[in-house]
Amino acid sequence: MLATTDLSAPARHAAQRAALLASQTGARLELLHVLEKTALEALQATFFDQDAAVAERVRELAREALDQLATDIGEPLGITAGLHLEEGTVLDIIAAQADRLDASLLVLG
Repeated sequence: MLATTDLSAPARHAAQRAALLASQTGARLELLHVLEKTALEALQATFFDQDAAVAERVRELAREALDQLATDIGEPLGITAGLHLEEGTVLDIIAAQADRLDASLLVLG
């Protein structure tokens, strides 16, 4: 099962439901957050003198938020989610990850 998240509150709720389904069915839960390439490029253009540092900080914050989400939704149910942080075009990355993981269910949040 692949649950995608933009790390918003509604997406958190979708991830919680995915975790519940995974715990009830024994499915492996994989969480995916995609850093949109155009958004990263816009940040880098805005902070052109610090572009590498800004992009790296965005990656760190996204990883921390994804880790925290996995802990928050997995611990109460006794499951550990696989974590995937990717950069690129959201739909392309989701499709590729779903295919790569042979996901039986895709939860979008």
